[in-house]
Amino acid sequence: AAHTLNEFLVYVFSKLSVKGSTFSSYSNVRRNLIGYFGETRPIGSITIADAEEFHAHLKKTLSQATASGRARRAKQFFNYAVKKRWLLENPFSSLRFASQANADRQAFVPAEDVEKVMEELPDNEYRLILGLARYGGCRVPSEPLALQWSDIDWNNGLITLRAPKTGTRQFPIFAELRKYLEAV
Repeated sequence: AAHTLNEFLVYVFSKLSVKGSTFSSYSNVRRNLIGYFGETRPIGSITIADAEEFHAHLKKTLSQATASGRARRAKQFFNYAVKKRWLLENPFSSLRFASQANADRQAFVPAEDVEKVMEELPDNEYRLILGLARYGGCRVPSEPLALQWSDIDWNNGLITLRAPKTGTRQFPIFAELRKYLEAV
């Protein structure tokens, strides 16, 4: 294929229909690919060894989880080139990736610590957002900001969350969370 990496990525991005944070994530992969291979590199000249070296390069400056996530996304991009028959094979196809979970970033935050932070927040809306994260398990900021008052079932003590990433789910209005909901 005579397509340059930049031409290919411009085409791929023109076909995307994703939300802002996903687009930003994809853009990081694009920047990494262009930074490593260069804009004018023909996609057909990128070999399996090149893909492995790209992944190794990412692991030098990024966490293993982030490097694997970006190489996995590059693999998806190049799968598209194979589907379009611009490439016979995906140079990233043989790459195996480590888990994207980063245990070093996981921590249990005791409720006492959260309550100390609550005292320092500027208003009840911020307290509710933190409460939804800590006591409701919501992803911040997208899930709390998507909630509407009609999603709060006071009688049955449930919150219905409609999230694009995880679908619709319900969780209880825990006592720790109720006071922040009532304050707002």
